[in-house]
This record gives sequence, C-alpha cells and structure tokens, in this order.
Amino acid sequence: MKLHVIPNGWNENDLAHIVLNPHLGTDADRSPRAEWVRVPIWSVLIETDDGRRILFDTASHPDAMTERWPANQRSLTPYTCPEKELLVPSLVRLGVRPEDIDVVIASHLHEDHAGGLELFPNATVYVHENELKNALLLYATRPETEMGAYIKRDIQKWLELGLRWRPVIPEEGDVEIAPGVTVLNWGPGHTFGMLGLHVRLPKTGSIILCSDAILSAANYGPPARLNGFPYDSLRVLATTELVRRMAEKHNAAVWFGHDMEQFTSLTHADDGYYD
Repeated sequence: MKLHVIPNGWNENDLAHIVLNPHLGTDADRSPRAEWVRVPIWSVLIETDDGRRILFDTASHPDAMTERWPANQRSLTPYTCPEKELLVPSLVRLGVRPEDIDVVIASHLHEDHAGGLELFPNATVYVHENELKNALLLYATRPETEMGAYIKRDIQKWLELGLRWRPVIPEEGDVEIAPGVTVLNWGPGHTFGMLGLHVRLPKTGSIILCSDAILSAANYGPPARLNGFPYDSLRVLATTELVRRMAEKHNAAVWFGHDMEQFTSLTHADDGYYD
C-alpha cells in the first residue's frame, strides 16, 4: 500500500478563518490588524494492496477564480494553483487517470475540498449524510452569494453528472473501506458532517487525516482551539480530543487540513510516497 500527498495550490485568507480570534484587541491596541496567511490545498491518493485507488478530497475546481466561484468567495479566499499542481495532471504523473479512481472520500463539501468531485464520475463518493443533505438544501434555497464555502456551480455539476454517492449515516460509526483504510465518521463540527481517514501503513505506521476537523497545530493544541467558522463548536472540540486519544492509542501521526508548516514538511507526490 502506498500513500501519495498531492499539493493542489493554496488559498490566501485571514488567519481568523483558521483560528478564532487570533489577535484580540487590547486597551493599548484597540484595532489589531488582520493577518493575511497562505494555507495549503491538497489531496491524498492511496493505492491499496488489492489494486484500488482511493482519493481523499479533491481540492478546488481549476476554474475557481474565473466563472466557478462567486466574486465574494474569490475575494474572501483567493485560490492559486500552478498548472503542475492541478489534481488531474498530478495524478497522471503517478500513472493514474481520473477514470481509474475507485473511491473518493469527501471530508466535507466546501469549495477547497470538493471542487474536483466532478472529475471522477466513475468513483463511489463517500460523504457524511448530513453534509450532503444540507449542501443540497443550501443549493435549493440560497443564492450563490449566500452559500458560504459551498459553491452552487459545483453542486449543479454533481447533479448533472449523477455522481455515485455513498452517504455515511451518523449511526453506522466508522467504515473500513479497504484493509488498513478506515473512514472516520465524526459528524458535525467544522461543517454539518465531517469525515476523516485513518490509514495504517506497513512501514510508516498510522496516519490520521483530519482535513478541516482540525485545521492546524494551533487548533490541535493542547488546549484545543476553535477555527474561525465552526458549525458546531462543541463538536469541534470533542472531535479534537477524540483524535488526540486515537493518536495516542495507535501511535499515529496527525495531519491537519491547512497547516502550511506541517504540509511543507511532508513528502510530496513528485518526490516520493509513504508505505
């Protein structure tokens, strides 16, 4: 089994998206400046022993900064992706075509994690049931400028293509989809319904892919700190502690969703893989 870390460009945004209230005002500084930061966008390809290809997250759509995202989203989290780091060319360099992907795990359906779902119409897409239901509700009831990080044109394309959804319901717990690969059913937190992934590699050992359930080392702590826009703040904190206990139990590495320092330290797909 191999695990490939695939860079897919980066977003720029206020640090307050990542960590709630990173710079509180004081009497001496009543208007602290916002801190503008760059955060990685990335996906993971897992090649299993039985020949399946599993993709964890699909980054942003290549046309995000033109007609795909509404103007307010392009201003809030501008996205840059060098052509070399677009997801499909990156997979092709690994000898994998989009039609070769068997399973996609959508950690959640925000613009920087699910924008490429339409590129894999043959795959079975694992997503939390509450996440899918609520994203579709937003699509049906809100204008595109009021959907937050859910992109109306992304969802429209998913519906046109008839993607093969596999909803993970709250009651079923974690789901093993291949030997050594388990979908972690976390539920509400950062969004309506979050999924993580636990990968157990023969040489590297255990890795917990958190996506935005834990955005960065600053959120992980201890103590745990909220991100800037939690759907359910109590569940964010509970999931963080659950991951901490799981990491201790399995001696696992914990990989955060948008930690540039940690991401830079990982081995990227063009340079090698984890096995």
